[in-house]
Formats: sequence, C-alpha cells, structure tokens
Amino acid sequence: KVSRVILDGKPIGGKTLAQAKGGDLGRVLKGKSVKAKVSLEGAFSDVTTSSTPNLEIELPEGESIEDYLLVRLNPKGTRREIEVTFVGGIAVVKTVFPPAGLIARTSVVVRPGLHKITFASPLPTGEYMIYVLGSADFAKGIYGKGYDFDVRDWIN
Repeated sequence: KVSRVILDGKPIGGKTLAQAKGGDLGRVLKGKSVKAKVSLEGAFSDVTTSSTPNLEIELPEGESIEDYLLVRLNPKGTRREIEVTFVGGIAVVKTVFPPAGLIARTSVVVRPGLHKITFASPLPTGEYMIYVLGSADFAKGIYGKGYDFDVRDWIN
C-alpha cells in the first residue's frame, strides 16, 4: 500500500525528482556527502491551493509522518528545484534539506494512518513539495519522490 496526499479534499499524484545539477552521487554511496540540485519538471505545479490549505496525509501501516517533509521549491525557468545534501552511509543514504527550504508543520492524527497537517502561519505564495524521505533510488536516476502543489494568494 502506498501513501496518499489529500489537498483540499482531493488526492494529488506523486512526482519523481531528477537531478538538475550537482555532485557525483557515486561519492555518496562511498560514505561521503554530496550537494546536488534536484528538480521537478514544469514551471508550476498543476495543483493549486490557498495559503491555508486543507492538507492530509494517509500513510500505510508502519510508515512515519516524520518521513514526510514540506519543502519549498525554487522556480528556475521550466523547472522547480531545491538544493539537497545526500549523506552516504554503509547501508543507507540520508537526505538533508537546508533549513531555509523546510517549512515547519505539525500533524494531528485524525484516525489511525490519517494525519492532518497544519502550519503556524499561512504559507507564502510559491511552489511546495511534500518530500518522502527514503524515496531516492540513485541506480534508477530517482533523487526522491513527493507530492507538489502551488500556493497562490488569490485563491480563497
């Protein structure tokens, strides 16, 4: 079973991040850390919401809400990107986002497996992604997976 992200009552589809530019990820697998810019194609998400979205995440049994981070993406022409540091280990690669790119949020359990996400203040206009930690698969050219959306201040 896979996770579902529900924004304003509608499920949104998952996306895969590609590498925009950056370091040699072979070094990550050898235990070194590498910074890379990862990106989503398209200047904007096809999912738009207000600065106070109704956001819920439904998780399969055994997954943690702490593995779902809200990150702000930077528009760059025909794509949206963020700089990420991949830290290599013996058996696992850790993904670290810069603090400026992470958006603080809290979650409340609505029912087992369903979490409502809230924010201390309205989200500024921009592009966002709920990034799933542990979703990168470098051998397949996947630098992570997540769910993207666009916040516009003119939506009520």
